[in-house]
Amino acid sequence: MKLSTPRPVILIIGILLILLVVNFLGVLSSPAPKPELPGDAVFRIGEWPITNTIIASWISMVILVGVAYAATRNMKRVPGRLQVLVELGIEKLLNFVESIAGKENSRRFFPVVATIFLFVIVNAYVGLLPICGHGILSSEEADVSVAVAGVVSSVEVENGDDVEEGDILFRLETGEAIEAPMNGEVEDLHIGEGDQVGMDDHVASIERHFPLLRGANTDVNMPLTFALVSFVFVEFWGLSSVGFTRYMRKFFDVGRLLGGFGSLIKGRPRSALGDIFRGGIDAFVGILELLSEFIRIISFTFRLFGNMTAGEILLATIASLIPLLLVLPFYGLELLVGFVQALIFAGLTVVFATMAVTAHDEEHE
Repeated sequence: MKLSTPRPVILIIGILLILLVVNFLGVLSSPAPKPELPGDAVFRIGEWPITNTIIASWISMVILVGVAYAATRNMKRVPGRLQVLVELGIEKLLNFVESIAGKENSRRFFPVVATIFLFVIVNAYVGLLPICGHGILSSEEADVSVAVAGVVSSVEVENGDDVEEGDILFRLETGEAIEAPMNGEVEDLHIGEGDQVGMDDHVASIERHFPLLRGANTDVNMPLTFALVSFVFVEFWGLSSVGFTRYMRKFFDVGRLLGGFGSLIKGRPRSALGDIFRGGIDAFVGILELLSEFIRIISFTFRLFGNMTAGEILLATIASLIPLLLVLPFYGLELLVGFVQALIFAGLTVVFATMAVTAHDEEHE
């Protein structure tokens, strides 16, 4: 029997090869990028900068909406391949949530948890496309002019030097220091010591190269948004399930402490001291519980941000050295990391939500 490769596999392999070639040509034709934590503004809408990470998140949204629409626009009792694939993924994710939260709460948590999981993983995989990060670069240029006429006393840079915003480029005999207007590379420097410059003379340019697209998870604002969404829904589920008084009791459990002071006033010192001691422990544990709720936002944010940013820097470094030979194993590693990070984020959200909907006295039991 003759075996043939399925068409979807051939299509996927072809797309990967095209993207790798685009990546290779992009690295050869553009200077190697320098990783920076803040997102770069590609353009502006009024006063609002639209960064490369925002554009990448928009692409993720389009992919999610497009796949959902394509899988559900013509649903059949005997589903097609795409519908089967989407239904299988949703079923596996629902089973995962149900295994942690139980049947009673799983469908309640599922829409938020699934949204977080899917958006995190699609953002991670979009960031792995060779056109992101180091693949296709954009550039920005700023002119350097002098505000005061004078004679150049010292020049501290040369063409091609890397500078950061605020670095001194050169000085005038008047004491005026000319600074770099932004991070970048010095271009078109055409002055030397002893040269006379006039007010508003163009003396150099600073050129900055940055990725046109960059993974949204590597912008700390995106993981922070996920963490805040998770925090808000966990607290909402907790309050709506067990009631305001019972839910807040795990943070402010001072009943035993107040009872101990009451016993002390009534002249029962022996039982009062025991209640005061145990009540003090309950109050201290409540403070730790309250702090842990907010510390969770920080841990969620920097776990995802740190792993995704480290992966981006790793891929950019390897790809700038030997793009087509060594980058493939690291792409495979980052595919796994993206899935694991999305699963951890979603799983911890379910765990904390399950704990929140359980009354404090039930936990003690």
